[in-house]
Amino acid sequence: MSGRSVNDAVIRFGGVSLSHNPEKLTVKRKKNVAVDILLSGNIAKEKVFTEGDTIQGRGELFGEHCEEDYKLLARMCRKSTAAVLSVPRLGAFTAVLSQLSLAAEPKENYIAVEFVFTAVRGEYHPKLTKERYYHAKQGDDLWVIARETRSDISKLAELNPQIRNIRSLEKDSVITLF
Repeated sequence: MSGRSVNDAVIRFGGVSLSHNPEKLTVKRKKNVAVDILLSGNIAKEKVFTEGDTIQGRGELFGEHCEEDYKLLARMCRKSTAAVLSVPRLGAFTAVLSQLSLAAEPKENYIAVEFVFTAVRGEYHPKLTKERYYHAKQGDDLWVIARETRSDISKLAELNPQIRNIRSLEKDSVITLF
């Protein structure tokens, strides 16, 4: 079984954390698009993902829930479910998991996968993220988020198929609001 290396980072997609080596990701952009953002009082250019851009690589699922996480990812891949994809040093954007396969025979508490994510909308921008997505805090549940954001609980559940238990959300889970 492979272990986590010091080079590993974590991709988050649809409530699932996928460990990967960022040096082995392949990013293909249909076009280079940058937007001006305000960072600490200075204007900076930030590359954004646009529709059709892809990220390809190999990742690992660890722990007692890795089989459930794999099944969730496989279901999201089959159904082309769009969710927020957060990749360290690359940002966060809406994507679908367009390809998912086992990279090796699964072992107890460990599954290695190969993946391709495809951006479906190039809408990520820090200002939009604050309005469109909610980052769960310790103790949050979907009812609390619905109340705080004045959203319909059934709509939130529909927009977030990765949520297994609406009464218990993982801290830092990204919840799509609309």
